Amino acid sequence: METHPELKMFIIDVLQHDEIEQLTSIINMLNDNGCIGWRKFWPSGFNKKEVIETLKFMLQHEWVEVLDEDCQIKVGKWNLESVNWESVWFKCTTKGKQEWDSWTPPFTVSDTLSTL
Repeated sequence: METHPELKMFIIDVLQHDEIEQLTSIINMLNDNGCIGWRKFWPSGFNKKEVIETLKFMLQHEWVEVLDEDCQIKVGKWNLESVNWESVWFKCTTKGKQEWDSWTPPFTVSDTLSTL
């Protein structure tokens, strides 16, 4: 599964704002034009398909966990096809936080667009 390296980091970044987030909240924050969003660093608005594909990668690499509404781990990294992406919550793991801590965010649009 091929995902853009910056999208993984953008998702981890928006997950830093709250303990857990649902898919729609992640997409809304990514598309925010203010200080928490990354919209200006992406050629078009972030869409559900690319965010889900990236979340799958992140789950397989243990950067995020999928939780149910009771904040219990819902799905392991090997049964992703059973996920109802609209009804679960995502939480950054310690491994994801370590990736985020070592990341140097892009400062200009061209920093991101040159890698697409």
